[in-house]
Amino acid sequence: MDDKVPFIAGEGLIEEGKAISTSVAELRTRRIPMLDDKTKQDNRDRSRINASEPYEVDSFHRKHPHLTHEQAIEIIKDEGGNRDRADAAAELSLS
Repeated sequence: MDDKVPFIAGEGLIEEGKAISTSVAELRTRRIPMLDDKTKQDNRDRSRINASEPYEVDSFHRKHPHLTHEQAIEIIKDEGGNRDRADAAAELSLS
């Protein structure tokens, strides 16, 4: 049996509009870079705060200057990194 397979979407090669047959072994070992699809962007990361990233903690702390840096980190950790809940908790600590 021939071990050549036709173009497999995302893993084969296209040359001048034609699919090139590639061996199964080659398909398994070839590294093809993943391209960023700029049309598929969302804001999932904006809803989270990572307490391990200093720039994210600093941003949160600037938004809530009445907190100490340590309090900001504690609130972020207590709220599991959820930005909305951390903002609400920071506002509650103001009163």
